[in-house]
Amino acid sequence: MQLPHRHAVPRAVTDVLLWLLATDVAAAHHAQPDQPGRCANLRCTGLAYPCPPALDANRACQVAARPGPPGM
Repeated sequence: MQLPHRHAVPRAVTDVLLWLLATDVAAAHHAQPDQPGRCANLRCTGLAYPCPPALDANRACQVAARPGPPGM
């Protein structure tokens, strides 16, 4: 089974497992096409987008990568 969101891991990623899990969660929690302010995941029925899992996934992706050079 091909997962389109699992493309090559960026070079800055230092925690590959965390990054892969975070991208899986982010792919599962996206905005509804007809209601961009709502999460399309059934577990988030009625929740605004970005929902808590989408926010957590975004933060996990940031934590999984080493920080940029100082001054950025």
